[in-house]
Amino acid sequence: AQRGAFDERDALQLVAERLGLKTVTPPKRGEPTPALDSTALGKVPLLQWQRLRAIPVDRVGGRLRVAVSNPLDHEVKSTIE
Repeated sequence: AQRGAFDERDALQLVAERLGLKTVTPPKRGEPTPALDSTALGKVPLLQWQRLRAIPVDRVGGRLRVAVSNPLDHEVKSTIE
């Protein structure tokens, strides 16, 4: 980004920080893809994950962490919970 300006990734990071969320950055082309929680991925049909625009990332302390395209979409949040 140019001096005094920020790009979309910077804006997303700022919003995430304000909401108390973490961001997930997809790997660049050619980089290895991190392992996803395949158990959770298999329990919900792929079309449902696609409809929700979400993907299970991992488990922390027995809780499933899910990455979503819009963390402000309360319908998606309540469906996942």
